[in-house]
Amino acid sequence: MVALSLFDSQFYLKHNPDVAAAVQQGWITAVEHFQQYGMAEGRSPFSLFNAEYYLAMNPDVAQAVSTGAASVVQHFMSFGANETRDFSPLFDVQAYLDANPDVREAVQQGQISATQHFLQHGVAEARDLGNGVNLSDFAQDPIFSAAIADGNLQAAVERLGDVIPFLPTFIAPTGWQVIPIHALSGQDFVLPAWLGPGITGMIQNLQTKILESGLLDPSNLDPDGTGLKDPTALINLVWEELYGTSPIDIIGVLPPGVDIPGFSAT
Repeated sequence: MVALSLFDSQFYLKHNPDVAAAVQQGWITAVEHFQQYGMAEGRSPFSLFNAEYYLAMNPDVAQAVSTGAASVVQHFMSFGANETRDFSPLFDVQAYLDANPDVREAVQQGQISATQHFLQHGVAEARDLGNGVNLSDFAQDPIFSAAIADGNLQAAVERLGDVIPFLPTFIAPTGWQVIPIHALSGQDFVLPAWLGPGITGMIQNLQTKILESGLLDPSNLDPDGTGLKDPTALINLVWEELYGTSPIDIIGVLPPGVDIPGFSAT
């Protein structure tokens, strides 16, 4: 069964201008295009889906895709979304289940999948993602909060994709370089009070430099808009901005129970 409830039409149209043009002409709707063409063509269904990561984490899927049995998006929407399969370096399915025992129980009973719960309920419920990111920390972020208030969970999810890579508590998958694929908007993320003010300044500086660099222009993105053709330049830019900055100076005082490997703050 295709998990069309996860499909984000606004994201799809924004990242597929040819489809947007056809929709404007009244020839087809976004979801119709996705069902009839987009899935087979490997077009991303929503902002957090990362085809490269999905294939890397699921070798059996990579094998099936290599034989032409299905596209990566077809597999995810038809099977992966209903299974315990990782689809984004920003969301660890098993960590989410470990952090939310009630969700794990519902998944074990076959009531819902972890992916479906996260995207359809967990975002609005401000769940702990289990990877160092707790969505309750987004309560003061005006963009995320406005999206939740409007019932626009897709926009809230897209905001997570913009911000999570910058969070100092975020635990990235081992061996995986995580960088945001969207430029942060002009409105800075408002972090929890326990984080030092240096983080906000760091994000603002990164935001400005990334926008000015042009590295996230459409011409530098993969055809499906899910990643950079060559992320090296952006990685170097981010590293140059962060290099030499003391983590303790940035983070300030850690709250009880928060542990970031490699250093501590008092």
